[in-house]
Amino acid sequence: MNTAPFSLGHPALFEGRRSRAFHARGFSLIEILVVLAILTIMTGVALFGYSSYRESLVLTTTGSTVQRTLMQARNRAIHLNLPHQAVIDIDANTIWVNQLNSSKTETTPKVVPETSLGDFVRISSLKIGSSTFTSGTHTIAFETDGRNPLVIVNLYRLAGDPAAAQSFTAVRLYPSSGEVQVLDSTKL
Repeated sequence: MNTAPFSLGHPALFEGRRSRAFHARGFSLIEILVVLAILTIMTGVALFGYSSYRESLVLTTTGSTVQRTLMQARNRAIHLNLPHQAVIDIDANTIWVNQLNSSKTETTPKVVPETSLGDFVRISSLKIGSSTFTSGTHTIAFETDGRNPLVIVNLYRLAGDPAAAQSFTAVRLYPSSGEVQVLDSTKL
């Protein structure tokens, strides 16, 4: 009679079961930490890229707002056959359009409502013809035949990062064609 303790079978079968049991436990702590480190690095890179994109989008959107308002003033002057003026308040960071009569007196203020350029973008300078301004409220005249002076509105983005403070956009309105261009710092 066999007096040996209970056996699970042949030793090779037992080792196969242990091997499967060992692998069924999951990942080691080192493997999990490596994956977490990789995910953290990838998330940081993605957030930095998204943050930079979002900040530049704010500047581009503000440039488009100035462009649209200048074009509205010009188009209204031509189509209504009445002079108009775009008004830019550098200190309040706003822009709007007034309608004038034939003697160039304001008849309808803010026919294009006052628009704030936002909290994160400021006007650094405004050039109308040969004059440059860094503060105050200034008007840009649009004649019924589409004539207007050269206008350059320089915008910059407010940021805590000194490198990001270099981000700026220029909105240029040309007198000969009435074309308005929005140029970011890479195109200037």
